[in-house]
Amino acid sequence: MPICFAIKQSNPAIDYIEVVSTISSASAGPGTRKNISQYITSTQKAIRDMLGISSAKVIINITPAIPPIHMRTSILVDSEAISSESETRSSIEDIASRVRSYCPGYYTSVSLHQLGAKTICQVQVTGSGHYLPAYAGNLDIINCAALEVIKNL
Repeated sequence: MPICFAIKQSNPAIDYIEVVSTISSASAGPGTRKNISQYITSTQKAIRDMLGISSAKVIINITPAIPPIHMRTSILVDSEAISSESETRSSIEDIASRVRSYCPGYYTSVSLHQLGAKTICQVQVTGSGHYLPAYAGNLDIINCAALEVIKNL
């Protein structure tokens, strides 16, 4: 959501966002697997409702790759809706820095790159490794975000 917000903030004409997350099967326990449909529908709804976008598509890939991969999320938008690449990159880096303040392993692995009719941004989350393995960034960011919310109550 933070990167989707940053892209939309810089490009008000965006009306479609696609989010593709890939996580390690080793970090996808029974709870994650049981709630995949809920994750997809609630994330699509959040993108539409919170950002005022009429169409959102969310996909999650769980890969059995060995060694386990770190969580990656790609955000794709229509290239023609990007009004200023430099402003969009700046907005992405600003929001990524803000997220990194409470989730140190969060960074953009692809800041902004045009692939034909689509433009992509990709983030990777490496877990802190305190209690969970470093590849479990999908779990770490949830915990970090929850702690940040609690601190701000």
